[in-house]
Amino acid sequence: MTTFESSIKTINAAQEVVYQKMADLSNLQQYVSQIEQNEHLKGKVKNVRFDVDSCHASIEPLGELGIRIIDREPYKTIKFEPENSPLQFNLWIQLVSKEPYVTKMKITLKADIGFMMKGLVSKPLQKFVDGLADAIERFPF
Repeated sequence: MTTFESSIKTINAAQEVVYQKMADLSNLQQYVSQIEQNEHLKGKVKNVRFDVDSCHASIEPLGELGIRIIDREPYKTIKFEPENSPLQFNLWIQLVSKEPYVTKMKITLKADIGFMMKGLVSKPLQKFVDGLADAIERFPF
């Protein structure tokens, strides 16, 4: 498994508020243009769609990809697995708060990438993780 991690992001909102918004992915539909226009994702992520438990998008160079929430640990972690993906991976969002209205967030993706594919997909996957974290950090909570 190859691990891709975002830097730790700071969100100026209570941990419970951030978790509640992220645990119901349909809350994020209003931010589709912000996600698609993120500097790390622009031109690489298109046609983003959300429902309560899943997100689907067209991602270069992987094609149509979906993720589904498989576990929610209230206020701390949201874990995802792929749907209809040529790549096997797990993704999770970790939330930690040390101050009442400040939440630290990190996104981790662990992927089962073969040697031949590693060179092709490592950079786009790291950019995806970084771009997703940047976009979430900018959401108004």
